Amino acid sequence: MINENLSSSLKKSFCSLLLEWWEKNKRDFPWRRTSDSYALLIAELLLRKTTAKQVERAYKAFLARYPDPESLSTASEAEIGEL
Repeated sequence: MINENLSSSLKKSFCSLLLEWWEKNKRDFPWRRTSDSYALLIAELLLRKTTAKQVERAYKAFLARYPDPESLSTASEAEIGEL
């Protein structure tokens, strides 16, 4: 949490520097290009267990096999674990 005693200009400078860093260093992942809540949930769950680079491959395969909640609901735990 940013200290409330910091000046407004210092906060703005920090935010500007952070956004500048983001523009130079951001990585492109498929879950950053969607607003589909199901796809975002899957990404969040997968990202809890491993690195983003590893999740990128699993994410695509998972969504190809289970593109929506209905298809996922019919899968067994064993099927899901195979991915």
